[in-house]
Amino acid sequence: MPVTVQAVKNRSIDLINYTIPYIVSFFGFDLSKVEDIISLAIFLLLLLLLTIKSKSVFMNPILLLAGYNLYDLEYEFDGKSYSTIVISKYEMKSGERFYIRSLTRFLYFVTDKETKDA
Repeated sequence: MPVTVQAVKNRSIDLINYTIPYIVSFFGFDLSKVEDIISLAIFLLLLLLLTIKSKSVFMNPILLLAGYNLYDLEYEFDGKSYSTIVISKYEMKSGERFYIRSLTRFLYFVTDKETKDA
């Protein structure tokens, strides 16, 4: 669907900065210790629950390397304003038009940028 960007904020950096301190604590992880396995399982379970509850998405590092970013997007479609999260390879700015496709009920993918005919 074609949408017009009203406001956009890059979230890729926020999510990386949020998870790094927690991941660092598991560098000394030892699979032979039951306590370490239990603490890792609890951490991953909490991370899963927080991700689901907050409707947050943790960017895949491969997508980041391929040039994709995660954005909070406020857009207009069919005369109404909406807000969602999108994955995009394009740099997004207010007033520009893009085509987006739903991946889940709260996550969209930018498929193309509308170009103006000269």
